[in-house]
Amino acid sequence: MCEELPKMIRIMPDYGPSYASDEDACVFDVADCFSDHPRITEIREIEDDLYGLASWVDSGEADDNPDFPWDELNERGLALTWQLADILKGSRIPVVYRALTKIDGENYIEEIVVGNS
Repeated sequence: MCEELPKMIRIMPDYGPSYASDEDACVFDVADCFSDHPRITEIREIEDDLYGLASWVDSGEADDNPDFPWDELNERGLALTWQLADILKGSRIPVVYRALTKIDGENYIEEIVVGNS
């Protein structure tokens, strides 16, 4: 368990091998911070899927493929973020999804608040 719970959870599978950061942009594992949560098994399953998305981006395909399916990545990532926010409701920690899209080599970032538990 974390010494102190984050004040915000930002989900960002485009960030590389990590997928979550806190309010200070420090990366962390959600399952580690909520290891005593009654739904920890579900949190770990979501975390595994988010690590999978992060690994997909980190594999280099996103950089090498100008037609990388950012919409698919963001759709899957956003759905997992909604699931996580639902599990953590009541914790009073905002959960945000960071959607990255690349168009003609330019990065476009949108942050979507999915839960303000």
